[in-house]
Amino acid sequence: MRIRSILLTFQLLGAPAAAWAVDAASVTVECKAPPILFAAEEIRTALKQAHWTVGEGKSQARVAIKLQEPDGRGDEESFEILTDNTGGVVNVHIRGKDVRGVMYGGLDVAEQIAMSQGSVKLAPRQGKPFLPVRGLKFNIPLAGNDYLSQEDLDKGDWFWDLDYWQSFMRFLAYHRYNLLSFWNSHPYDQMVRLEKYPEANRLSKEQLDRNIAFFHKLFGMARDYGLDTSVVTWNIHMSPTFQEAHKIKGGEDTPLVRDYQRECVRALLKEYPELTGMGTCPGERMGGVTTESREEWIRQTYLQGIADAERSNAPFILRYWGGTPPTTAKMLEKAKYPGPMYLDIKFNGEQMYSSTKVHLKDTGWLTQNPKHYKLLWHLRNDCIYQLRWCDPAFASAVIRNCGGPDSAGFVMGSEIEVPGIDRNHTASAAGHKAWKYEFEKNWTRFGLWGRAGYNPDEPADYWVARLNERFGPQAGPAVFNALVAASKVIPLTTSFHWNYMNGDWYPEGNVGVWNTSAEMPIHNFRDNKLWHDVLEWTFTQVIDDSLQCIPDYVADQLTNARAGDKVITPPRYAQMLEEFADASAKSRTAAGRAIAGNNSEWECTELDLKVLELLGRYYAAKSRAATEVMFFLATGEEPRRAAAIDHLHRALVLWKQLAQVADAHYAAHEIWLFGKQFDWSRYIPEAERDIVMVRTLVPWPRSDQEWKVGGKTVLLSTWRSEPPLPSGLKPWVQKFNNQVMINVSGAGVSQTSREAANTNLVFTDAGTGIIELNSNAVESAKINGQPARVVGAAPTQSMVGPVRMGTNRLELIFADKIAPPSITSTTVIPQNAQFLEAESGKVTAPFETAPLMVNSCDTIVRIPKGKGRGESNDRKIVDNGRITYEVDLPADGNYVVHMAAFWPDTSANSFYYAWDSAAPRVLGNDETFQKWHWVATVPENLKAGKHALTIRNRDEGAAFDCLLVAPAKTAPTVDQ
Repeated sequence: MRIRSILLTFQLLGAPAAAWAVDAASVTVECKAPPILFAAEEIRTALKQAHWTVGEGKSQARVAIKLQEPDGRGDEESFEILTDNTGGVVNVHIRGKDVRGVMYGGLDVAEQIAMSQGSVKLAPRQGKPFLPVRGLKFNIPLAGNDYLSQEDLDKGDWFWDLDYWQSFMRFLAYHRYNLLSFWNSHPYDQMVRLEKYPEANRLSKEQLDRNIAFFHKLFGMARDYGLDTSVVTWNIHMSPTFQEAHKIKGGEDTPLVRDYQRECVRALLKEYPELTGMGTCPGERMGGVTTESREEWIRQTYLQGIADAERSNAPFILRYWGGTPPTTAKMLEKAKYPGPMYLDIKFNGEQMYSSTKVHLKDTGWLTQNPKHYKLLWHLRNDCIYQLRWCDPAFASAVIRNCGGPDSAGFVMGSEIEVPGIDRNHTASAAGHKAWKYEFEKNWTRFGLWGRAGYNPDEPADYWVARLNERFGPQAGPAVFNALVAASKVIPLTTSFHWNYMNGDWYPEGNVGVWNTSAEMPIHNFRDNKLWHDVLEWTFTQVIDDSLQCIPDYVADQLTNARAGDKVITPPRYAQMLEEFADASAKSRTAAGRAIAGNNSEWECTELDLKVLELLGRYYAAKSRAATEVMFFLATGEEPRRAAAIDHLHRALVLWKQLAQVADAHYAAHEIWLFGKQFDWSRYIPEAERDIVMVRTLVPWPRSDQEWKVGGKTVLLSTWRSEPPLPSGLKPWVQKFNNQVMINVSGAGVSQTSREAANTNLVFTDAGTGIIELNSNAVESAKINGQPARVVGAAPTQSMVGPVRMGTNRLELIFADKIAPPSITSTTVIPQNAQFLEAESGKVTAPFETAPLMVNSCDTIVRIPKGKGRGESNDRKIVDNGRITYEVDLPADGNYVVHMAAFWPDTSANSFYYAWDSAAPRVLGNDETFQKWHWVATVPENLKAGKHALTIRNRDEGAAFDCLLVAPAKTAPTVDQ
């Protein structure tokens, strides 16, 4: 009979602890599928290691374990472990919906036996996957891969060792991964013989034969371990010998290139029936000038190549990078791909160890209907390469946010890390390396994601039990607590010091030279060096409003405002880091006392914990210094400068300590995108320069503006971004001013709608004034009693109209309750400037007119997203939309065009412009995003009379409201 589901303990009574061979167990299988045979052998091995005699028959068995034929019941990959007691024999039945389900049930039994700690314990239980796809991204170190370091390519011999793959795939199966995806820029010429294009084969016949034989074994081995496989690429890449033969540049799109790519796909799938699927993206070096053409390229090459190989049911991974929701949906509707279509979309940019919540700028990927795809969340680890990580609660929270009816699952991995040979230990530390491969060292980090994807409710007890195996039951819980506490340092830090892409930020080393600031309203501040200095820490975004950036916190403090109770402010962030470091150190010390004798893995783990603790304390000191820097810039108070320097001195001491521990443990080596060599000691001089920098800082220029609002007089401080401030700080000054304005509004200085707020401005010249301000919905304006033009929309607007030398009165009427706006800059251009509404020219598609705001009668001109750019990948200008204006110039002279522009993001921040038949030039290309602001052309000498001014498309998504054409004489910005 089937007994009740309680923990069953089979213990050898009266036998000495080291001699368990008195009892017997049998392991039988009803299905000979390789994954089930693998699981059966794992059970036998576990029983033998527990000193049980293992046989096939039942006559001598006290425990009979049977892996049953898959029965087709329940969810895909589900399993159930049942027990009954018949005639003194305890029968363990392992059943599953399918082969993988039975395999997972068998591996569960094997783990229970292995972790029994002195007695064999088997618990009846059930399992079913939370996410259908649980994938790992693996970078193939083949020659020519553009997305790995040269060091990884040069030292990639381990990749061809099938013993490595047996160990790795066994690990993946135990941790419930079911997809192993192989990523490379263009692997085809090293994996298949291209009969149609023999000039593409760069390898000798003998070497290519060896490669092909290897990949057949590799894909077949994956199948036997219950793993699907995919080859995923970037575009447009080609074999170097093919490029040379046809004199083609990388990224060039021609009919020949499309046919070549289609043939690569067809040949790969024909050669390897063991290969499950493929994938690619409409990005990187992708040909075509529109997102539609890039998506169509995918359809004509990859999807058609799959059809030519008669493999159209193969799962296809389509990365979102380089596409848009509508163009992707349009292509997939046309393609009608019959197999599973997975949209690979980044969960949190390229920093998966940040927030547990997803952050997307374009939610259209989630909301459009129909989608024609399931979401495959890309958990991109470009954060943690060297140090250990183990936080089951964090992984569980992320995985839960990857779920839902539109989700297929996840693929986890790095663009930089390759889990091959662990070759980064120093000679002095290599002695404690009791493993061969990097994934074996970081077994908790790699294992957590697969297991959480299968069961996010798996208790932490599992990981404690596994640590007990390695460090002993007295030390295991303390090791777990230390790892969890230390593992919180990097996710919290990356959420607070938020940088989207891999080249932006490497949190193990406080470096990153890129500044994409992707999907953020303004750019983080950078000085174009790898090291993130104290100013870069001051002016960096947070991932979302659950945290508060340093400038907003300081603005709150100066205006007696406060963030919400649940918001992590900069001081609270620093405090939390120190709490994590303290908790880790306390548990680490306890673990060290409990571990008996020498334990090489503990020696390595303890060093990693020390580095993470020091890293947390360093980032706490750095953020405190950055906060004091912001106070000093805003107030000029010298005690704030002194406090910042004190924190930086502490940070320097911590960094030196960190470098001493870490560099004795890990050898200097190349990390792709972060210099030819990385170690911590090389950045000690940069940490010292932080102190020197703060000693030379100059406070921001500040003005106090008096406003009359509803009978009240309000004094509002405004900070300016004029030199010697770096230009990259201008949007941060505007942000700071805007936060001050919001705080004043929150303090109750408001009025009923359509009442006026007014102030006086002093100009040192007369002409056409451009008054830029942070404001919420100015409806109309007057300068000296005369109507002024209102340009742009909240939160940044401009008033344009005649101004006189001396005092001028600015009156604003708002469409809603308001606070006094903060004026961020004032500029005067010559009086005879010509004002051109954007829509007044001759508009050619894909330019279109649109309302400035919802329910607004004001009109702007824009290039909609998805309509393509005005230049090709090789920077040639393409005629893809223009607007032409007729301008009558009153006199010969140098003229400048001023444009009120709006850039949505880093990929849409410019137009082309040209006078008459002159060659087009770039207008804009600055880093002020999600705000209306002014950009200007260089002065150009023009004759009096009629001229054609043409604005041309360069970046899809860009917009503008109006133009001012004026002589090239600009008065200085004035004090207010």
